[in-house]
Amino acid sequence: MSARAPLAPEATPEGINFGHYLEVLLRRKKLIGICVLVGILLAGAYTLLAPKSYRSKAVVEVQPTGVDLSNPATSGIDKAISLDNERQVASSQAVANLAADSMGWPGSPQSLLKHVTVDNPTDTQVLEITFSGSTGLQAQQGASAFANAYLKYRQDKAVSELDAQKQALQTQIQAKQAEVEQAVQTIADPKSTRTDISNAQQTKQQDNQAIPLLENELAGKGSINTDPGAVIASPNDPNGQSSPRPKLDIVAGAFLGLIVGVGWSLVDDRLDDSLRGRDDLEETMGLPVLAAIPKVESWKNRDSIKLVSIQEPRSPAAEAYRTLRTNVMVAAARHDVKTILISSALEGEGKSTTAANLAVVLAQSGKRVVLVSADMRRPRLHEFFGLENDRGLAEILSHKMPAWEGLQESGVENLWIFTSGQVADAPAELLSSDRMIDFISERREVVDFIVIDSPPLLAVADGLELAARVDGVLYVADAEHTARGALKEARRQLEWVGARVLGAVLNSAPLHRASSYYGYLPTKTKGYDAPPQAASTNGNRRKGARQRRHAAKS
Repeated sequence: MSARAPLAPEATPEGINFGHYLEVLLRRKKLIGICVLVGILLAGAYTLLAPKSYRSKAVVEVQPTGVDLSNPATSGIDKAISLDNERQVASSQAVANLAADSMGWPGSPQSLLKHVTVDNPTDTQVLEITFSGSTGLQAQQGASAFANAYLKYRQDKAVSELDAQKQALQTQIQAKQAEVEQAVQTIADPKSTRTDISNAQQTKQQDNQAIPLLENELAGKGSINTDPGAVIASPNDPNGQSSPRPKLDIVAGAFLGLIVGVGWSLVDDRLDDSLRGRDDLEETMGLPVLAAIPKVESWKNRDSIKLVSIQEPRSPAAEAYRTLRTNVMVAAARHDVKTILISSALEGEGKSTTAANLAVVLAQSGKRVVLVSADMRRPRLHEFFGLENDRGLAEILSHKMPAWEGLQESGVENLWIFTSGQVADAPAELLSSDRMIDFISERREVVDFIVIDSPPLLAVADGLELAARVDGVLYVADAEHTARGALKEARRQLEWVGARVLGAVLNSAPLHRASSYYGYLPTKTKGYDAPPQAASTNGNRRKGARQRRHAAKS
């Protein structure tokens, strides 16, 4: 046997593969569409069931209070007003109490605050008071009530503060006037001492100077501003409801559904371990896919036996097996490959079907082929050709009979079969024995190809024993059932035993446009509408017997 080359190293992802994400979204477009539809339906249900709401807005210009606006010295005082503080005042409980009284709100003033929002546009001296109500009229009344209540609250507060200041000044003036009167009496009293008269004169002089100043200050309070501002934009009458908004809500529902669908698809893609087609198989295994075998639509029962290369020779599946034959023959010519092991990670991925059909199409091309069923635990290969399995490889390796007695005709010219024989007690030991090596070597000298159907690699050790002893391995995966985790583990096992893997075969692949070129035209030609073993003539049987005896003796 020629030297074996290990599998190619695993590809290292570089950067973000946007093409992969696009492929994921296209593959799960049905899920995304369902999420978008659900989002639209939920939004539609919301627009029908949600209570209608209307909004109205009043705009209030804010002015400073407690300052003399006519005085140039205070002309910039408005810049010191905290509009954020005024926004809090406009939505306070005190203002809500005034608004509730003015509009006759049936609930508590506290509940009224849930309907109002106050905003201050950037770099402005205005407040936008918005009120939401169950009707347009209620929204308009609410916005107006809050705007007026805010202005009234500030004005009442400013007037109250100004009155308190005036009252304090009046009190000071009256006190000074009383002191002047008392000083005059002290000066006029003959009983007053010189010291008393001197003090009284000093007090009178000081108070007479202070009283005009206080009176001027009191007079100046008349120009103090108590006007907090004005409503510069009256509450508008809503010409449509603000919530729900059917068009906007449906667009938002569709957008949210799209986000959920895309997110779900990407997360599901990360968690999904299933094989994703030919490119995924090549990337995961680091192998070329030599053929993608499409589904055989007429093969409804997967447990039944169907040899499409004979029974439906013009089907896309049969054509795919012939493509596999071409690629195998090219690899064989390059690397002197004669013994080919057909294996898979787990059971049910189509390795026996692949082995049987590959052997048939190789024989149809004129190659002398021996097909060996090395699955001694669950043999199935003999069923494809309608053969008995009462004798075969197990008996040969156990020295119970010579090799030539185990050789059987397949009914296909140039193709002979060794069935597995009776289920052995220790198949792994038989397949790893020197007798198995001799068996392969003897057959290798007299035929063009030996195709061996082996047990699954991850189920038992039998397949790995053989993988290390053949010229090449064909790895079979199923597009619908094979998991990438199983592929990776099978890859590691084959690398460990140093097997040369020629390539992979993808079963149950979706049909592509190229398949329509060949046409799916199952034809029951003469000799193919009966079981394969019945199709050969007596002459072929005699010729096959002579070739079998020659192969066994060699």
